[in-house]
Amino acid sequence: MSSREVISKPMAISLLVFGVYVILALVGVTGLLDDPQNLALVVIGLGSIWLGNKKGGRRRVIPGFQVYPPSSGYMLRFVGWVLLICPFVLWLFSTINALVIGR
Repeated sequence: MSSREVISKPMAISLLVFGVYVILALVGVTGLLDDPQNLALVVIGLGSIWLGNKKGGRRRVIPGFQVYPPSSGYMLRFVGWVLLICPFVLWLFSTINALVIGR
């Protein structure tokens, strides 16, 4: 029997959020994914959410000597969500700021 990875609800929701970003970029909303820094934040955030369980835990550079303190997969996924949502929040603030200053 082969082992299959099941897509959890947070993984599916993160993929849905990324899909909304792509749709908004295709429609022509500027300021979301047209900036390479925002695109990098979204991709790194998506990767952190999807790989949080696999990459969380202890990291050893030298066998028997722990260089980094242990990290949990939950923290990596939390940071991934922050990075995934950050471009939208920044875009929202800049849009509101442009509307207020434009008066």
